[in-house]
This record gives sequence, structure tokens and C-alpha cells, in this order.
Amino acid sequence: MTSLPVKIAENVSHAWYSQHGTGRIDIPVGVVAALTLIGQADPNGPDLAAQIAALDGPGLLELLQDIWDRQWIADPFLVEQARPLHDWLREDHGEQEIIGARAVARAALRHGLLRVTGWRDPGQRADEDVLGPVIMELRAKDARQGLGEFHTPAPVADSMADVLLGGGPRPPGARRHRVRSRGGVPVKVSGDAADQAAEDAAAANVAGIFMAAKDDPPKPGTSYYDPCVGSGGLLRAAAQYLRSIGCDPADMVWCGTDIDPIAAAAFAVNAMVWGLGPNVLVYCGNTLAEGDLPQQAAAKRRSVLEHHARVVGIARETAAWFAALAAVEALVGAISDEHPADGSAEQSGPGPELAAAGTPEPVRVVRMSEVPDSQRPP
Repeated sequence: MTSLPVKIAENVSHAWYSQHGTGRIDIPVGVVAALTLIGQADPNGPDLAAQIAALDGPGLLELLQDIWDRQWIADPFLVEQARPLHDWLREDHGEQEIIGARAVARAALRHGLLRVTGWRDPGQRADEDVLGPVIMELRAKDARQGLGEFHTPAPVADSMADVLLGGGPRPPGARRHRVRSRGGVPVKVSGDAADQAAEDAAAANVAGIFMAAKDDPPKPGTSYYDPCVGSGGLLRAAAQYLRSIGCDPADMVWCGTDIDPIAAAAFAVNAMVWGLGPNVLVYCGNTLAEGDLPQQAAAKRRSVLEHHARVVGIARETAAWFAALAAVEALVGAISDEHPADGSAEQSGPGPELAAAGTPEPVRVVRMSEVPDSQRPP
């Protein structure tokens, strides 16, 4: 029986190529990726899928950009690493590309995307990898072979997570999760990153990868690294195994690199969807040629977070300034209402004398040096 993610992928591929007909896949994968980041806020409210399906082309593009912008506030580094899936929104698009994007959104939603990724619980969202199958369906076979892009069968991936992380089958009654991903083995790294930046811990620990004792419960800060991460399905299997034994994947450090920019960007999105937490490193590069990709990812993450802090700080200052300005305007309005210029309001006692119509006297600027010491502010 065809799994739901594969069914979604097949229909997305058909929708894109029947409407657009080119080999460019960043647009259809980007449309699906953005939609994986949202869900039905009110179960009893208007149907979200129907609302999105009803949008015209410009409306859909505006929604997709808004999704990425809002997500950047919470996960600036991962959104930055997902650029290959949303940079296209800043381009000028022909009519067929817009029609194709709408067809992809409708196909994904109609065939159950929100039933996979629309849950509030990240554990439920992590039951499946949607973006991996979407990439595989959209990409030509020859291109997949050139990139070494082959899915690890789901039972094999689950067994690898069981054996590598748990030393055997999952505990009785533990939920077994399906996975569909590319090659690459999630490995457990000994290390505690609680007292240092998670990205530094991951970068430092990767050089000393080894399998820790399988009967030791993983501690917060333990690092998991996949040097050929693809869309992240094997790390997803590891995360779900941790959940099955009562651990929170968000307490761990996750690192994934891949030579394919679309796949690496898909893992960045999936890390947000699956709730892998704030300590995720993603990088695009050749693991065999460059041995320091985790360190490069850590350096880029620091740079992105510093930029994010500056932008958010400026936004907060601007918001505070506008709030203060609004308060002053409200106060001036209240005074004006109480003491209108035509003198119609009653005044009890002395009050501010508002100038009548006419040309006001010029204002003289008084320098501090002219103010007597006794009248200067402390």
C-alpha cells in the first residue's frame, strides 16, 4: 500500500509537470515545504486547506512569503539554511510558474499534507518525512544517481535506529515509526553541551565520533550527526526512537550535512517541523572533501543569530518608539478635547493657554550654558 507521503509526492509531481513542465524543482518543493510549517489553528474554524486552495496566484505567493517571514523570527538559522526553497519568491514569475505553484499547493493539501504535518504535537508531525519523497518524485532519475540520492527503505532505517541507539528492538509497546530517507547513518556522540553553545559542542564532538554504551540513556546535549543527511529521515527515526524511550529530541544537538542544496534545505525545514529543538546545525557541502562542515555550520549559525538579535532589537526599539508616540498623541488629543481653541469648554482655574489663530512667535532655543546652575536638572 502506498504511504501518504509518497501519494502526496506523486500528485505534487504530476501537478507541477502538467502545469509547468520544466525540471526546476525548487518552486514545487518550496511550496510544499512552506505548507508543512503551518496547521489548522482552530479545529472548529474554517478549513485551512480550503482557504489556501481558494487563493489566487499573488495571494498564494504572499502567504508563502509570510510563512517564511514569521518562521524566521523563531528559527532564523534554519530558515536561512532553507533559502534554496524560498529565494524563488523574490523573483519575477511568469504566469505558468504561478499556475504551477497553485496546482502544487492544491494537490498537496487535497491529498492529505496537513494530516501529516498539521499537528500541534511535534511527535505526530515527525511520524513521516514528506519532503524526501517529494524531492525524489520531482527529480529525474539520472539527476538522483549523479547526486547519490537513494532512499533507505523504511524498515531498514527503523532497525538502524533501534540497534545503533538502543542495542536491539524497541521496548514492548513502543511505537514504531516509518521513515523514508537517503543514505547516511545517525551516530551517537558522547558529549554534554549544556554549559556551552550547542553549535560549538556539535562541531567539537564530530571529530571524536564513537558509539556510546547502548544501555546508557542519552543525556541532554548528546549530539547526533548524519554526514549524508538528505531530507533528514534517518535523524527523524533517531528522534522518534528518543521519544519512544521518554527523551525529548529538543534537548539534543542535531547536525546534518548534504551535497545537494535542495536536500539540505529540506532537512532544515524538517528540523522545524519535527521539533528537533534550538540546537540544529545544517550545512550544504561535500562531506568527503570538506572535513569541517559542522564547524562551518556553527560559525554561520553564530553569525545569523547575531544578525537576528540586531534586527529584533531594532524592531523592539522601533515598536517602543511608536508606542510612546501614540501615547503622546493620545495625551495631546485629550488636552485638546478638554481645552478647544474656540474656548467652548469650561475651565476651572488656570489652564494651558492655547494660541488663537495667527502666527505664533518664533521659538528661541536656550543653550544649557545659558541656564543658571540653580535651574539646571540634576
